[in-house]
Amino acid sequence: MLRKLPIGWRTLGFLVALVATELTLHHQGNYGKWVVQDRDGRLGWHLLPNQSGWSRHYDVPERINRFGFRDADWPDPEQARRDADETFRIAVVGNSITYGSGVLAAETWPSVLERLLAQEFERRGDPRRVVVMNFAVQGYVFEQMARVFEDRIVPFEPDLLVVPTLPPDVRPMPAPIEPVDYFGRRWILRTAIYEALRDRVIDKWIPPPGSAPLQGLELKQAQLDALLPAMAQRYGELIADQPGAGPFSSFEPLEQDLRRSVLAAPPGALAGLVWERLDSPPVRALGERLGRDLRLDLFGVLEQHLRPELWAQLESGFQRTPWTAGNRFWWWKMSARMERIQRSLDRFGGSLAIVTVTRLHEVLDENLPPDQQTVKPIDLFFETWLPGQAVRRSDGRLFYTSTRRDFSTMQPAVTQALIRHGYLEGPRGTKRIDSERPGSETSLFLHHDVGHFSPRGHAAFAEVLARSLVAQGL
Repeated sequence: MLRKLPIGWRTLGFLVALVATELTLHHQGNYGKWVVQDRDGRLGWHLLPNQSGWSRHYDVPERINRFGFRDADWPDPEQARRDADETFRIAVVGNSITYGSGVLAAETWPSVLERLLAQEFERRGDPRRVVVMNFAVQGYVFEQMARVFEDRIVPFEPDLLVVPTLPPDVRPMPAPIEPVDYFGRRWILRTAIYEALRDRVIDKWIPPPGSAPLQGLELKQAQLDALLPAMAQRYGELIADQPGAGPFSSFEPLEQDLRRSVLAAPPGALAGLVWERLDSPPVRALGERLGRDLRLDLFGVLEQHLRPELWAQLESGFQRTPWTAGNRFWWWKMSARMERIQRSLDRFGGSLAIVTVTRLHEVLDENLPPDQQTVKPIDLFFETWLPGQAVRRSDGRLFYTSTRRDFSTMQPAVTQALIRHGYLEGPRGTKRIDSERPGSETSLFLHHDVGHFSPRGHAAFAEVLARSLVAQGL
């Protein structure tokens, strides 16, 4: 006699169909194979910890550790601090280039740097173990990297923080959105069914929550209505019970000035006007008396409340013309952010290394005749941003490196072939390197994804950085 099932036949049939759909989408549609990101109310997004998946082209396995980063598992921060005398610990921030999109974890430049510096320490007779911790996440801009440093890296008290950067990193980050939590949410996010629904239905046919997109005066008014009360609250928290506030004991004068100036300007100028007012001598002087940088504290409120329509305008404007006067404030804001990072490092004796990332179009430009070369963003990066900023130090705890000149000579066959014949066109108009041309194996960049380093490119980047750090006295 058949025993009665604890669930009905219809429920059982639904569960079997669900499992079959999940397996079919996973194996036939490649859904649910990528490593999974989740929304984050401070960082914008982060990687779910303790997961395994595949790269965007399904050709490289990726493993995310218990801290939510693509690296081997690390000890807890308390244990890391106890091991400080036996370990030289380096923390690395970054985006998809440093994350290692398209290459194995052991081939990423942080992994190669760890091996190179371990050899250097052994050569010197230094008994400390070198550990390089990779905190990079795909798509991050510098503001998100700075927040990772503050929230996740500082507890480890690393001996050195490495910041690889390029001009697009300076652009604004999207305003973070708090995730809506529900039972089993993280498990659901990992399923092939959820990814297929998001790809085919949610992202295409379901509008994001919130009101309809605004423009012009309505956009500015809505942004100010969300921003100014939050900024006033934060301002009050910062100066509460603090002596020396003087005429700035109230946020009202600054609020009136911001509202008046923003409403009279184009929407895309809003962020610059906010920074300009916060960077005024009286506000800076007040911050110095209070022992903090009020510019960053209050501008961070804007970044937390930035409407998507305004972010899109700022993002587009910066991508087109990052060096214009209207976008210059993003660079000064990055300088102030870097100074705050240095002060945090000073508290536990850490050092800072800034290294510029060279992209393929800059390698090609460097090899053109002088009359055909364009203005090099990397040159402007060093000539406009670094000099005159408070990131140069004389105490031997700041290192900076450019990889452009080295990279421009490391793939001559690929470079000349691209100058003469151009790229191949890939899917959806993407650029590709012709792998059939002689010397293509020497490329520093992936053939199918020229925006990311090949294993050879990662090794070259690590070698240039290691050599520079040692030469500068690391």
